[in-house]
Amino acid sequence: DNTSKIFSGIIQNGTATSVAYTKKGTGILTLLGANTYTGNTTINGGTIKLGASERIPNTSYLVVYGTFDLAGFSETTGKLDGPGTITSTEIGNLTLTVGDAVFNSQFTGIIQNGSATSLALTKYGGGMLTLSGANTYTGATTINGGTLSVNTLADVGTSSSIGTGSSVSAISMAASTTLIYTGTGHSTNRAITLTGNDITIDASGSGTLSFGGVINGSTFNLTLTGTGTGIESGMFSTSSVSVTKSGTGTWTLSGVRNYTGTTTVSAGILRATTSDVIANTDGPFGNNASGLYLNGGTIQTDVTIFNRPITITANGSGLDAYGSARTVNSPINLATAGTYNLNVGGVNTTGAAGQQLNLTNIISNTTGLLSVTKIGNSTVILSGANTYTGGTTIIAGTLQLGATGVLADAGILILSGGTFSTGSTIGFSETVSKIVLTANSNITLGTGNHILSFAASNDVGWTTNTMLTITGWSGGYDGTSGTVEKIFVGSLSTDITSVQLSQIQFNNGGTNYTATILPTGELVPACKPGITVQPLSVITCAGTGLASFTLTVTGTGLIFQWQEYISSWNDIANGGVYSGATSLTLTITNPSSGMTGYKYRCKVSNTCSPTAISDGNATLTLFINSFTTCGNTLTDCRDGQTYSTKLIDTQCWMSKNLNIGSKIDGALNQTNNNTIEKYCSDGVSNCATYGGLYQWAEAMQYKDNCDNYTLLQPTTPVQGICPTSWHIPTDEEWTTLTTYLSGNSSYWCNSNSTYIAKSMASTSGWGTDGTTCNVGNSQSTNNTSGFNALPAAYRVPSGSFINATYVNLLWSATQNNATSSWTRQLFYNLSTVTRSSTSKELGAEVRCVKN
Repeated sequence: DNTSKIFSGIIQNGTATSVAYTKKGTGILTLLGANTYTGNTTINGGTIKLGASERIPNTSYLVVYGTFDLAGFSETTGKLDGPGTITSTEIGNLTLTVGDAVFNSQFTGIIQNGSATSLALTKYGGGMLTLSGANTYTGATTINGGTLSVNTLADVGTSSSIGTGSSVSAISMAASTTLIYTGTGHSTNRAITLTGNDITIDASGSGTLSFGGVINGSTFNLTLTGTGTGIESGMFSTSSVSVTKSGTGTWTLSGVRNYTGTTTVSAGILRATTSDVIANTDGPFGNNASGLYLNGGTIQTDVTIFNRPITITANGSGLDAYGSARTVNSPINLATAGTYNLNVGGVNTTGAAGQQLNLTNIISNTTGLLSVTKIGNSTVILSGANTYTGGTTIIAGTLQLGATGVLADAGILILSGGTFSTGSTIGFSETVSKIVLTANSNITLGTGNHILSFAASNDVGWTTNTMLTITGWSGGYDGTSGTVEKIFVGSLSTDITSVQLSQIQFNNGGTNYTATILPTGELVPACKPGITVQPLSVITCAGTGLASFTLTVTGTGLIFQWQEYISSWNDIANGGVYSGATSLTLTITNPSSGMTGYKYRCKVSNTCSPTAISDGNATLTLFINSFTTCGNTLTDCRDGQTYSTKLIDTQCWMSKNLNIGSKIDGALNQTNNNTIEKYCSDGVSNCATYGGLYQWAEAMQYKDNCDNYTLLQPTTPVQGICPTSWHIPTDEEWTTLTTYLSGNSSYWCNSNSTYIAKSMASTSGWGTDGTTCNVGNSQSTNNTSGFNALPAAYRVPSGSFINATYVNLLWSATQNNATSSWTRQLFYNLSTVTRSSTSKELGAEVRCVKN
């Protein structure tokens, strides 16, 4: 209840399996008895106050929502949970001991001295205790078992998850215990006193954990782990220390240490900073003649001198530079049986990571097989006489030679991206085994006389659609031997395949030259032309059309010879339908129908060999304007599209809008450029259904008599963009059509001779309208004339498209004045066909009529 009471009895299970105790109300309950119940102790409200030490059973889980008052006594309990307050209203030096052998707990409340002289916290058992409150207790924090997880750490005197402490040595850790940090970034000067071996500090916060205090102990193994970033700048009180880096995060060791045990990097990054890493000299990695092991993690150097020997004991280990260009003069050796890889270079060059790394000593494998892989966008320079035999791979960035003969002759070079450089200024000679290309890559040649030699590589596969680009060549770009730098693949012209050769190019100031191989095995840039854009297939009209095939090439002194394929490839001579057979562009004038399906290619040659030949896929497709009787299908030979036709009285109309030309953006005006251009309101598929949209001059194809607006009515039919023997209808011809429909009652609606719009409109696609006889009403009864007028958007001069389902707007060849022409319009909400003067800048539909 809400009053204060004293309970001097004993709470026990009795015959029950377990009894739990819950305190409610705002009052204070003082426990005097040595209770033995095994269930939870929950303070839901008010205060439980101790009347003596150890009043709550050691195995009982303590859940605090209110206040737990130690009242000058120490207490041991199991798990500790809740957001409440733990304090003492009496003086004394007290200890709160909590923990569980298995289960984890989380206390988010406050632990404070209250009136006590000092309150200490001891964690025991194998489980994890998480503290996240701004605790102010001043006693020591002891981890006797399991894991303590905190989200704040601070200097002595400042509140944190482990209190304020009364001295820098207020943290104690027993053997095989762990301290985890999960905060946003904190530093602390508190020392750690070890009472056993094998402790772990875990930095898994979103910010950096910085430890500056001394770690005290006689002999211990320290593991630095976590997914975040940690800095250990404090000293060790003993030299009998070994350090292991695990976890995916980054830890930095700074300062001068004298520990003589091993330093092992098993995962993530271990960075050395502030002091050099020298054999038998105190430094961030201690003092050891060797004892530095790469066991799957990465060593990152941020020091001037780094020469302690490194031993590789696991695959995927790495070396990287931090802060600025760094040099590692350590001998690096694999002395373990098996196949291993060493990554060199940083993952990226953002911030201070991934800087230039100079490896000046020998990388070797006295046992096993070691390969080296260049990763990240940085530059790594090799200058030691390396003997590793597993080969070298470049994935990203630059791997640069710093001396002659730094790669083992027996190792292959795999180019999987990035750049292989023979030197930033003066180039160095190098001999390696085979060369393999698996991704777009570069070889950059330094200056001066040097030779890059690869073994014959015609028996290894290269990844298709990849290119090796060689830059820095100072010889001739004419298929002759290099004058200064030379590259060899084997010693014969057959030591690289023709396919591999096609994947190599020399770049000279932005111009790429294909590669060729000399009889000596030397790779050189050829003066052979390169075809960069292949000729495209063409569709045109049989007997009357014009077809052109062209290509884009590189090279000098080019000679062209076009060929046609019927049953075999044969050279074409100028004459007949052909012209330009020995030029960049082949033109075919009035091809006969029997030529449909012919394929064309071009052989391009010069004084170099071999000849470049286009792919031979350019095909000529021919159509005939196949039309005999109105009602049959018309095939437009210009693009092979087909159109249904309809005889209405004496006029033969297309019953589908014209769709000829190449789509351009609606924001552009169509121009007189020998290419028919069209607008499509919602992509090419929309044009396939509703036809293209054309400005008036484009539809007329810029005929002189159409440009002269004083001649308003054409004197002869204007073909415009219509197929041969078809033309753009005049205003008079439109009137002939509508007059005929108005004169025949079968096309009327509700016996009204002016209501003929439905007879011309398509049976679907229009906006819905509720008025009888309007086009949008009962659309299934439309199109009795077979004209099939489709609703389509039209393009306004601003470049946008409007009224997609509301209107059908069709050009005539008759002008009204200099800026407008007569059109016919059908609206979804009208029953009549409208004659209107329309701006020539609009994009409207075209319906052709037979001559």
